[in-house]
Amino acid sequence: MRFLLLFLFVPTLLSYGQRYSLDERLELVRQTYSTHERFRNFIGEVLETSIEFSDEDLAKYDIPNDLKKGLSETQVLAIANYYEEKIEKIRAKNKRALSFYDMMVQYRKKVQRFGSDPEKLDQAVVDLRELFKKIIVKAELEESLSNTFKAIEPFRIETKLNEKNTDLYFTHPRFDPEIKENSKYFLKWGELNGKKVAIRKPDNLVKEIIQRIESATETITFNVYDNNLEVITDAMIRACKRGVKVVGGFSKDVMSHFDEVKKLFEKFKGAKCSKGGSATVYEVDSVGLNHQKILVIDEAVDGKGQVILSSANYTKSGMHPQGDIGPYLDAGGKLYNKEGKLLNKKELAEVMEKAIPNANHA
Repeated sequence: MRFLLLFLFVPTLLSYGQRYSLDERLELVRQTYSTHERFRNFIGEVLETSIEFSDEDLAKYDIPNDLKKGLSETQVLAIANYYEEKIEKIRAKNKRALSFYDMMVQYRKKVQRFGSDPEKLDQAVVDLRELFKKIIVKAELEESLSNTFKAIEPFRIETKLNEKNTDLYFTHPRFDPEIKENSKYFLKWGELNGKKVAIRKPDNLVKEIIQRIESATETITFNVYDNNLEVITDAMIRACKRGVKVVGGFSKDVMSHFDEVKKLFEKFKGAKCSKGGSATVYEVDSVGLNHQKILVIDEAVDGKGQVILSSANYTKSGMHPQGDIGPYLDAGGKLYNKEGKLLNKKELAEVMEKAIPNANHA
């Protein structure tokens, strides 16, 4: 019953043969492929029984030897989007041809209809697999993997960082020849290639993230791998209480190992939002490592949209200027030496100078 309900949660307005918007495509992949192992096996079976991959193919396109273990979400989006654009030409030859997104919709409907009858569901899936196999062509599959999403190639930013619409933040001190000694960002002087160069203070990514969450007026969408910063979760809950729709994902794997992350997941899930606001959160059971740290603010608001990409997890050690010790001190905590005595100002300063987070940027 639980398996059936998970599929019923997905909006059922989508129908066979329609064209899909970007939001609908992402929703289908997230709610159908990324969340359910049985569906990932289904895709793997279609590809394994349709196409023979050489060892060179597997290495070139980073395809797992056992396709039932699943392609990555990026690879599935690449294939699905490629066939979505070609589906009209394919249907000119085969009127019953399914696009990848059609197939996701049809698979979900089979589960809704036959979820309580395993034998009928198995036969329905076999029929669907045979129908879908007819559009799989190795040359086209290779083209979609090589041209649609080049995830491992460098991403070029066409504007100079920290100008116009792009900002760059670091959790650690760094050389910055542009700042002056009287700047609020100045930390100290250093030497670089034999020259005296200013060293910039580390940025507080926690502060930057919260400021952007607090600026949201309509929507917040996020995905995190690890998250133990309650102040960020609290900021998102405050957003839903002022009418913002908040949707996010927590890594199921991380929550299974760390109670404090699970606690924040449950806190967010149980948030009481105001009229118009909402707090929707998913346990992301990713095929690979769900390691993206992404925050999107007001994507549909003209001139206000923001995207924050981070190498840092939403954790004390990943974002706070003083690493793990920072939030403790922020909350009024005290530090003691080995003898149990409270640190004096000099001792505390020495500790704080060494208290740094992991090197990250956003």
